[in-house]
Amino acid sequence: MASIGTTLREERIRLGLGIDQVEADTKIRAKYLMALEDERFEALPGTAYARAFLRDYAEQLGLDPQELVNRLNAVVGVDDDVVLAPRRAVAPGPILGRWQWVALGGAIVVVVALLAFAAYSVLGGGSGGTAAGAAIGGNAGTELARSSTSTEPPPQVASTRFAFRAGPGNTWLEVRKGSATGTVLYAHVLTAGSHIKLSGRKLWVTAGAPWNLSVKANGHPLAVPSKVRGHLLVTRSGVRAVA
Repeated sequence: MASIGTTLREERIRLGLGIDQVEADTKIRAKYLMALEDERFEALPGTAYARAFLRDYAEQLGLDPQELVNRLNAVVGVDDDVVLAPRRAVAPGPILGRWQWVALGGAIVVVVALLAFAAYSVLGGGSGGTAAGAAIGGNAGTELARSSTSTEPPPQVASTRFAFRAGPGNTWLEVRKGSATGTVLYAHVLTAGSHIKLSGRKLWVTAGAPWNLSVKANGHPLAVPSKVRGHLLVTRSGVRAVA
């Protein structure tokens, strides 16, 4: 059976991932990832951190995290020096302090005054105010009717249904909407034989092992440039490599 570090390193390389990519995805510093691969567990902040980092790293690579953690426990042991602070009783106190009650009272007075002024403006402003309000309301209604009849909704562009499938091996797959800075729609290892379905007009794809990836648009297969490792732009018309 391969060691913990060898298992991690070989799977990362097989997926075509660099340490910097794993660092960005797991938020674990590269020096700690390298320490796990080199089995320098003493370089990690502690045993609990070593287990947590190993679990996250294994999940990112599509490995069994519990199996690797069990192997780590056999090496470093399962006891941690954990100190728990006793719970401190908190005495009940008033919901609002003195000055908070004063501020609340002032706010209520201001709200009441504003409501009274608004009522006077609407009901007690005289016939002139009422006529002016009716004229303004009539003009606003006319403009609204004109705008509603003259404005046409923009045409809707139908999105494309994409299907990504891995095989014969696994591949790391990150899919973003539209561009390299777009919303992340999927970021994980796509295992052999599994697939995901996403919709959109244009997808920015990063594939660790593009030779293990096939793509369909609305059920029609698209050719994937398998010899190019890096970024792919996927649209309904095809898949092309981008810098």
